[in-house]
Amino acid sequence: MSPHAPSLRASLPPEGVDPAWGGPAPARMSAAPNKKPQTLPQWLLHNAATRGSEVAQRHKREGVWKEFSWADVRDEVRALAIGLRARGVQRGQTVVLLSENRPELYWAEWAAMAVGAKVVALYPDAAETEVNYVVEDAQAVCVFAEDQEQVDKVLPLMARHDALHTVVWWESGGLWSYQHAGLLGWDALKASAHPVGPADDQWFEHEVAQGQSSDIAVLSYTSGTTGAPKGVITTHASLMHNAELIGHTMQVPEGCEYLSYIPLSWATEQWVGVTMGLMRPLRVNFAERPDQIQEAIRELACEMVFFGPRQWESLAARVHARMLDAPPWRQKVVDWGVRIGRLARADQLDTRARAWWVRALLPVADALVLRPLREQLGLKRAHIAFTGGAAVAPDIFRLFAAMGVMLRNIYGCSEFGLITVHQGARVNAETIGETKPGKSAEKMNEGWFQTGDAVGQGPSGNELIYYDRVEHMNRLRGGHLFSKQFIEVRLRFSPYIREVMVVGDPTREHVTALVNIDGDVFGRWAERNGVSFTTFTDLSQRPEVLAQVAKEIASVNQALPEPARLRHFVNLPKELDADEGELTRTRKLKRDFIEQRYGALIEAMYADRPSTAIEIPVRYQDGRAGLLRADVTTGRVPSCARNGDQNP
Repeated sequence: MSPHAPSLRASLPPEGVDPAWGGPAPARMSAAPNKKPQTLPQWLLHNAATRGSEVAQRHKREGVWKEFSWADVRDEVRALAIGLRARGVQRGQTVVLLSENRPELYWAEWAAMAVGAKVVALYPDAAETEVNYVVEDAQAVCVFAEDQEQVDKVLPLMARHDALHTVVWWESGGLWSYQHAGLLGWDALKASAHPVGPADDQWFEHEVAQGQSSDIAVLSYTSGTTGAPKGVITTHASLMHNAELIGHTMQVPEGCEYLSYIPLSWATEQWVGVTMGLMRPLRVNFAERPDQIQEAIRELACEMVFFGPRQWESLAARVHARMLDAPPWRQKVVDWGVRIGRLARADQLDTRARAWWVRALLPVADALVLRPLREQLGLKRAHIAFTGGAAVAPDIFRLFAAMGVMLRNIYGCSEFGLITVHQGARVNAETIGETKPGKSAEKMNEGWFQTGDAVGQGPSGNELIYYDRVEHMNRLRGGHLFSKQFIEVRLRFSPYIREVMVVGDPTREHVTALVNIDGDVFGRWAERNGVSFTTFTDLSQRPEVLAQVAKEIASVNQALPEPARLRHFVNLPKELDADEGELTRTRKLKRDFIEQRYGALIEAMYADRPSTAIEIPVRYQDGRAGLLRADVTTGRVPSCARNGDQNP
């Protein structure tokens, strides 16, 4: 178990209490159908017994959607659990999951839980060093690795860690020549379970029945923005409690179509796809490949959509980018339709209180603009749409509300679960939702819930406005306090800016920024405007591109108090990359590392030097290391009239 666990005991339910149901913690339960399930595998058996023929999951394979009933899923999980028993996996041990989202990932998790093991899900693009850290820290005994790429990360670790004895794969491409006693395929793991005899079936039912709601289900590792990732204990009770909160608050219907896309390493996907998928239950779908998510959403017309902030920003940028290629008359029609949608819906989908002419024009705007936009993005049936994990620009909420998709924010953390959520028919785009008093009371200190985040109170008093992590709140030399993330999320709403890191501290007089342009959007913009370029580096430093970025920053500056306005920026000559340690796997900025790597550019901005020659270590996709040499221009932001002081 993680050595960090003792500091995270707040995630465990109080002794004698089951927070999933608000009553006393149950004794070890039997598999009797009249007993309320207390663990995820018990929910699986319950569903298989009560709705066995209903579709539980779908996976697109070779262009065809393959369906799995609850009985099918139970049989797969039972065979895997018996296979894990044969490999010596025992109650309390740790199993690691390393894969894109697909049914096998869910089945492996539930099978590990069925034998009493806890699981750790890693990002599929995790580097070998990251996998090594978790395998060692969690003392993993088994890893489920999807394919050759993942096996190649794990196999060398078996020689370093005595506890790790089994690696299981299910995509065989490239693995036919691999020889290792601890490496076996999916079917080989299940081989000991076929055919399943009465004794095996009885063992599985009995093993699942031994589970308690207080058993550890998942170790969720923090993103490691300020240090080494830490393993957070999550019990079955915690998973079920948070799934119930989300399901009730969002009014999720039984059988709701859901596409599993967010990695299982995010606590929210554990609450939604893995746990609510069992308890509600949902029909959980899986795309054929990660790059076909948008196509799958359009095909399924999912009723519930959960994306991280960067995915919603990407969808918004796609709308803006498509308009760059549209003729002027089409752009004007879209702008008109979105404007009517905003006037009609604003912060709620109920339009009855709007002016008569707005209500009259909304059906026209919906037919000409808003409905086609929803259909292009795969959101035509998205009645439940939410996000979480980081701050989101209010303009993102307003754009999707105008389209008829009321986006809601979920704010929580792995240690303590769900904290706030947008509730009811109204959504204040400036806030992250209302607090959940019963849950928050566990860690209250003089009226505040201690998470390490800097927040303010919204108009209602129960709503919170998210600023940033406390350690990321900064003062300038003149004493002005500002939030970097508050500025960054508003800059990322621009279709031209893919990523940005704001710089400023007590040694500086003003604020600057390191900008990653969106190469795809600017590439199309350059073609339309007759701007020639060769590489991403060349494009990023073109005077016309610098001028456009300066214009985008100046627009955001208008909403900021004078001391927090950006005066200089640079366009980075390469994209920030998680593989190079610049971003976490959830695409959060590793600020200290970035400031150190691009320190010469930061000093050039504050010295008002026109350009700087830099060398940056890079790692290519084939694993080779190299140096990127570039002359980087310092951009200047035009001044703007003061528009009132707003607290960022």
